[in-house]
Amino acid sequence: MTVAAWVAVSSGVIPDVELPIATLWRVLGWVLVPAGAALWVFAALRSGFHRSFDAGELATSGAFAWVRNPIYVSFALVCTGLAVSSASAWMLLLPVIFWALLTGLVRATEERWCRARFGDEYRAYCARVNRAIPWPPTWPKPWLRGSPEL
Repeated sequence: MTVAAWVAVSSGVIPDVELPIATLWRVLGWVLVPAGAALWVFAALRSGFHRSFDAGELATSGAFAWVRNPIYVSFALVCTGLAVSSASAWMLLLPVIFWALLTGLVRATEERWCRARFGDEYRAYCARVNRAIPWPPTWPKPWLRGSPEL
C-alpha cells in the first residue's frame, strides 16, 4: 500500500501536496524507519518469541512486555516512516488507514485466538500491555483502572 501510494504520488497520478516544513517531516520519517527496524529485530530475534510459541506459552517478556504486537507495530512504524518521509499530505493518510486495518485484523484474528487459547492469562496481559503503542513495563500506567497513579 505504501509503495503503491508512493508510486502514484511520484508519477503524478495523484497530485502531490507537499507539507509545510517538509524537511522536518522527512527527518521524522527517517527516524521512524530505523526505530521500526530495531523493534523488529528486538521482537523477532531477541525476545524468545519462537521458544514461547513452540512451547505453547504466551510470549510476555522482552518486546512483548512493552507492546502486545511488536512485530506488527515494527512493520507499521517502517511503513509510517516511509510515508511521513515523503512530506506529502496524501501519504499521511496511509498510516491512519494502515493502523486502522491492522488493528481490526489483529482484533478479529490473533486476539480472538489468544483469548480462546490462553484465557485469563491473556486477558491479564491485555490489561497491562498496550496493543500498538510501546510502553516501558516499569513505567506507571495511569490509564489502568485502580492504578494508584490515577
